[in-house]
Amino acid sequence: MTLAVRDYVSPVAVCKTYLTIGLGDNGRGRIQARDFDNGSYDNCGVVSWKIRRMTDPCHSPAITSLRDTVAFCCTDVNKKIAVVMRITDANGNYNECMDSVLIQDKLPPIITCPPDINIDCRYPYSLSNLDIFGTVVNGGNGSTAVVRDPIYIDQRYGHIGRHSESAQDPHFQVGVNGVAYDNCNLTLSYSQSPSLNCNKGTILRTWTASDAAGFRSCLQTITVYNTYEFNGLDANVLTSTSGQPPYDVPFNNYNPLTDLNWDDMHDIYWPADYTTNQCGAALDTANIAWPYKKPWFREDVCSNVGVGFDDWYFDFEVGSSQGCKKVIRKWKVLDLCQKNEDGTNPVWTYDQVLVVMNSSAPTFTNCAPVEWCHNGPGCGPHYQTLSITATDDCDPETKLRYRWQLDVDNNGTYDSFGTGSSLNPSLGWTIGTHRVVWEVEDGCGNKETCTQLIVTIKIVRSQVQYVSN
Repeated sequence: MTLAVRDYVSPVAVCKTYLTIGLGDNGRGRIQARDFDNGSYDNCGVVSWKIRRMTDPCHSPAITSLRDTVAFCCTDVNKKIAVVMRITDANGNYNECMDSVLIQDKLPPIITCPPDINIDCRYPYSLSNLDIFGTVVNGGNGSTAVVRDPIYIDQRYGHIGRHSESAQDPHFQVGVNGVAYDNCNLTLSYSQSPSLNCNKGTILRTWTASDAAGFRSCLQTITVYNTYEFNGLDANVLTSTSGQPPYDVPFNNYNPLTDLNWDDMHDIYWPADYTTNQCGAALDTANIAWPYKKPWFREDVCSNVGVGFDDWYFDFEVGSSQGCKKVIRKWKVLDLCQKNEDGTNPVWTYDQVLVVMNSSAPTFTNCAPVEWCHNGPGCGPHYQTLSITATDDCDPETKLRYRWQLDVDNNGTYDSFGTGSSLNPSLGWTIGTHRVVWEVEDGCGNKETCTQLIVTIKIVRSQVQYVSN
């Protein structure tokens, strides 16, 4: 008699719960079927473990059949993926259990910025587009080659127009673009923070690479400096032959036959001393021609230069060969973009001498004949002050010097002399015609005379009218 023993009892499948899988550098994760087993058993023993996904977005075509392992990808990140495990005993009996696996990406992106760069404040760039100083390329998961273009700058800026220009490289490579990688997909964001004063300072550029696991950032610093600060000590004084501005010529355009005023780009050209035969408005800078007008200075986007002056007036003795008046025009030039140690702005000064050689005499304004009515008793003297005024192109009326000569009765003989712009004889004016010769002199010794030929004194007779009742 033969006895056959058969096993018809299926195994008991027990799946692990709350299983978490992290993706690797390649954006993939994999779990073995036995790693999903949480104590499955069988009366005769389990001999096979298989596993499969219910859906598969990670392959094309999808793989949902039973296998020894199951794969996960970036599409699964932060999702609970349903997984089926099948166990089989030696007699072909099997059973299945199903649970979910949480997929995580715990690897943040890797990012590298463009190199830090130093540029002169005259460098042509726009804050609205700084890509000329590099950018960060999205390298994805690194599965394909990434092109990182080189970054070039023109080192001539800050030297243009100077002898050092020719030694600079107009196409100098400072590095290559940055790059960001991630095992899964990443998102790049960019921000910038300029801190500039007078176009000098720093520009901080920040790139941030983000994925489901978090983010990483990198920083590029662009330092903007001034190769040549404005320096008033680097000065030259113009002469009467200096002509019109500009007074410096870029080095690469310098022609020694025509650019006679060129002197390697001085920062300030002080005005030449000035001699004129006019006063008043003629001494205003608006009415003075170059090269006597005012300081001419080199100013660009790296400086903020201001200029002003005070005038000191001096009068000389009449007849001086040095002129009759001198103005010391005290020029001041400052750069608001620079600071001394005490916080003040540096100031550079220069004294320009303006000499007046004036030959224009004053002009009388009221030298016409006058006629008075006698105001004294009977035929006695008349009492009234005779005054005169004059104007001058250099001196105010209060600084003019007056003299007079009085010819009583206009008989050709001067009877009295005096100074001042008014005349009132102490004994009064006798009735009749008289002559006064006035003389006025300005501070430059220029004189003008005027004669008031006739002064007529009339006797006022009263007329009495009788009216009968």
